[in-house]
Amino acid sequence: MTDLIDSLRELAHQRSAISPEPTDLEQIIRRAIESGEGATGVSHRQSLCTRTAKLEGMFRSAQTRAAFFNLILNACESYSWTARAG
Repeated sequence: MTDLIDSLRELAHQRSAISPEPTDLEQIIRRAIESGEGATGVSHRQSLCTRTAKLEGMFRSAQTRAAFFNLILNACESYSWTARAG
């Protein structure tokens, strides 16, 4: 949440175009998983991140990590909801 707020502040103060930077997606995804493991109801899940090729590209690190974190959190919450309903 702090990263999201920082990003919004940055965009509010910055009038120039958004500039992506070289980013290792594996590290971004690992950090998102680590953040997700600390979230309520997610800590008892086991997460696995493997790759078969280098995952690099031009991204905005904080925003990309936030997107993966949200995907991971939503998936875990959906799984928990489905497990309770079934």
